Amino acid sequence: MIPTTVIIPAAGSSSRFGNIPKQTYLLSGEPIINYSLRQFQENENVISIIIATQENLRNEIQKLVIENNFSKVKEIVIGGKERQDSVLNAAKIVNNESEIILVHDAARPFINQEMLNSVITKAKTNGSAIVAVKIVDTIKRVDENQKIKETIDRSNIYAAQTPQAFRSDVFQKMITFATSSNFIGTDESMLAEKINSFPEIVLGSTRNIKITTQDDLVIAEKLLELSNKKYQYE
Repeated sequence: MIPTTVIIPAAGSSSRFGNIPKQTYLLSGEPIINYSLRQFQENENVISIIIATQENLRNEIQKLVIENNFSKVKEIVIGGKERQDSVLNAAKIVNNESEIILVHDAARPFINQEMLNSVITKAKTNGSAIVAVKIVDTIKRVDENQKIKETIDRSNIYAAQTPQAFRSDVFQKMITFATSSNFIGTDESMLAEKINSFPEIVLGSTRNIKITTQDDLVIAEKLLELSNKKYQYE
């Protein structure tokens, strides 16, 4: 067992989803956030979960936590303007017994136990690790006029996903750097890079989608139908 605390930033405005809180939106009759919460609840390494959300959603999320007996959810805190602000607010109350701090998107429901255990184990040995998938499309760099300037070699290009996991000492250094420099990263692994803790890749899945738009919800519904709620690697 590797004692792990999970932080779930769930305070986004969901502007691309139609300004409807997607974390509690129903996917096949169940709130989207429930799918990942259930995986964390069942994982042997996870000892606590902290959710950072909007103040007006706090009671709703607290209710679904109780109804589904997600006993590992220890705190629901108020998130911030940026995703990173939400993570930092949650980090203030992380259990001191935790060896690993894991961050996961609230609207990314298709994680599984193999994925979780792999990223936790690699973070313990490497300091930091993230789930990512290899890019299969041809990547172009363009100028300010949207004119293609070059084709980028994709052989070593990956798309970052979550979960992203960090050894507690590395995570603390990430927080110190972010707060002292007022640096805002697009994900947590970007902060790890800034302190020279370069994450190791755990191969993810094209099914590990983040629900951002209504179109993504249609895809997610189909994935559930095809997999019968058994999420496997591609």
